[in-house]
This record gives sequence, C-alpha cells and structure tokens, in this order.
Amino acid sequence: MGIPLMTIEHMLVCMMREIPLIIVFTKIDMAPKEVFQDNLNKMHKKLKAVKKQPYNVTCLEDIIKIRTKVSSNIIVPIIAISNKTGYNIDLLKQLFNLIPSRFNKNNQPSEVQMQPDVSPSADQPLTKKESEDVLMFCQNIYQVYGIGVVILGYLNQGRIQVNDFLMVGPLPDYSFVKIKVKSIQM
Repeated sequence: MGIPLMTIEHMLVCMMREIPLIIVFTKIDMAPKEVFQDNLNKMHKKLKAVKKQPYNVTCLEDIIKIRTKVSSNIIVPIIAISNKTGYNIDLLKQLFNLIPSRFNKNNQPSEVQMQPDVSPSADQPLTKKESEDVLMFCQNIYQVYGIGVVILGYLNQGRIQVNDFLMVGPLPDYSFVKIKVKSIQM
C-alpha cells in the first residue's frame, strides 16, 4: 500500500493546469490505521513540497471554514472515506456541493479564480523575492555527455534566467539540491 505514482502524476497535471485539488483516501476500512496515517503524512509532505496547504476535513465546520480557499487553489482538502461502510460519503458530497464553482453560467472563470498577474515585464530585472517564487515541474531529467544534467519541464510560476540559482526537489528523501542555470531552450 502507498501513494501510487499515477496519483502523483495526476496531482502534477492538476497543478500545472491550475485545477484545484481534493484528495480522497478511499477504502480506509481495508488499511491498517498505521498505514493510513503513514500515507496521510506522505501526502501532506508532497503537497507542502509544491507550496500547497493540506487540510484534513473531518466535519461540516471544516468545509465551511475552507470552502472559498479551495476554489482559489490555496488549500487542498483531504478527506478519508469508505465505500463499504459509507463513512464520510455524505461529508464528501457536502464538500462538492459547498465549494464554489470555478466557472460561471457562461463557462467563464469565476471571479474567485481571477488572480492578478504579478510577474515582472521582460524589461524589468528580477528581484530576489520574484526569483524565489519560481515553480517548475520536471517532466524528464537527462544526463548528457559533455553537457551535464538537462531538465525538461513546465514552468508554472516565475521567470528563470541564465545564471539563476534554483532549488530542485523534492528528491525521494524530500530534500532539495541547489543548481545553477547554465542555458535555457524553449
């Protein structure tokens, strides 16, 4: 038991597309409590590593407290359910019903989704704060003879320039490695 790789891949796709996440742990009646708690802790670490705030939903008050922050992609609710016993199924339905829609009647983004573009224009140098806000999802990593490590990925947030220093991770042990950008190709 554990968090399947496909789950992580789906999470990354949602984050790249800026689709709000809801994490649902199913079949909790089948897993030993220690295994469930271990998986829950791993999910919290993975979400925090990509600047998401996990929030365990256990009652209706939790949903009311976070409902507007889910659709604006700030908080990721985590709820545990059992299809066999029906545990928390009603709570999951309430979660879906109380979260505001990302789109209005005309299939346009709702105002809660609209966020100002805070990225600098091309002629402005990056400040330290802006360069720290880089978020890139790595799709593949290659070791190229005579060149070194080449990372292929999707830049989700910020700007990257040659000679920038970035932190790459999380690695399997949840650590990060400092790297220097030597070149960029698009």
